[in-house]
Amino acid sequence: MKILQIIDTLLVGGAEDVAVNLAIGFKNKGHQSEILLLSKKTSENNITKLRSAGIKIYFIKSLKYSFSSILEVRKKIKKFNPDIIQTHLSGFYYFLSYLHTGKAIVYTSHALCGLDAGPKGRLFSKILLRHASACVAVSRAVSDS
Repeated sequence: MKILQIIDTLLVGGAEDVAVNLAIGFKNKGHQSEILLLSKKTSENNITKLRSAGIKIYFIKSLKYSFSSILEVRKKIKKFNPDIIQTHLSGFYYFLSYLHTGKAIVYTSHALCGLDAGPKGRLFSKILLRHASACVAVSRAVSDS
């Protein structure tokens, strides 16, 4: 199975650790696993772990949240042609990039407040989550929020 993780950065942090560990775990289970970063912010340690495991890392070149970045993400998805797209943090905001691709979309919730705090963020979250095949929480506390 081909699995693409989409995440903002690979700096040091909990969501970044989850994405790195999942990518390596998927690869160890025999799946083809790749990561698409929405910025060039990285931790050398995370990059080294992924490259040592043989996982390809892609960076978008466009300005984050721009129309051109949406097109660029869609192009990367078409090129890799994953069976599953797993999003972390604001990767889910790129749903226009993978909407109507026929791919399974898994949203990974990392925070107690959901995708965004506030009424607008919660409304946006509800709309986006209708398009997800699954929503996975990283802890019981996040799941219950």
